[in-house]
Amino acid sequence: MPERCWSWDLTAPRTMERGSVPDPDPAAVGRDQVLIELLLAGICGSDIPRYTGDADVPETLPAAAFPCHELVGRVLASGSDRLPVGTRVLAMSTTHTGLRQRQVLPAAHAVPLPEELPDEVAVLAQPTGTVLSALRGVGPVEGRSVCVIGLGSTGLLAASVLASQGARVTGVDPLDRGDLPARLGVAEVVRTTSDVLVADGARFDLVFEAVGHQTQTFVDACHLVGMDGRLVVFGVPDTDDYPFPLRTVFRRNVVLHTGTTQHWTRFLAAGVEHVRRHADTLAPVVTHVLGLDEVPRAYQLAASADPARVKVLIRP
Repeated sequence: MPERCWSWDLTAPRTMERGSVPDPDPAAVGRDQVLIELLLAGICGSDIPRYTGDADVPETLPAAAFPCHELVGRVLASGSDRLPVGTRVLAMSTTHTGLRQRQVLPAAHAVPLPEELPDEVAVLAQPTGTVLSALRGVGPVEGRSVCVIGLGSTGLLAASVLASQGARVTGVDPLDRGDLPARLGVAEVVRTTSDVLVADGARFDLVFEAVGHQTQTFVDACHLVGMDGRLVVFGVPDTDDYPFPLRTVFRRNVVLHTGTTQHWTRFLAAGVEHVRRHADTLAPVVTHVLGLDEVPRAYQLAASADPARVKVLIRP
């Protein structure tokens, strides 16, 4: 019988159970592929609707090693000159099936990590890379007013990127994140929902919507963009059917930026560089690191609205 390695599987909404998957054969690793052993995994906000059963759930359950895509691993076999055996890498599972002991990934979805960057900080480079991809067409933000809607882990990383580029960042979130936003460069924190800011008549040069999975913050973001402003829709939509205040967006000459990351090698590497330069300030974004036997609790925690919980990691 083929050998197997561990996985953690979604067996029902909000139910994670330990399972196993076939252990990849190192000899079968093809050109431009890598076999990695998992060192650390991060739980992303976009994993939560999959975990709760609200969106993007496979037609049949259990779903092996699902949902998980933010990975730090060690290369065990390689078909890429860029990633020799032994390299510690930041990696992305585009199938969201990364919560397994060993797995084969496209080499283009992994980049080497500097040895001085701890796993617990390095994993933040994956979502940071997606932020940088989302901002790729926005242009210079130095001196511009920016509103980040949602100060979860990715919203905080977006604030860090924008502040490091010279933007004046206002963060909006009803949850109290303490002094963490300020430490990441947020100039002003508004502890309320985005609709209150709309009612107050606030306007910004750039709005970065980092919540997703519902429609209200998108509508609010459209109203918060000022004349000739830009709107980055980063939060993942769960449906095609969104109300869209087109007249407002049209009259203000707003440029709308959307889309998922496509050029993984480029933006994972860019994420690593940002995290490397700001490692000390970004480290507190990670609030919980749980062990392999605590995976169910890790997902429960990540799905909670506890303001003390920001980024949850799993270390095998």
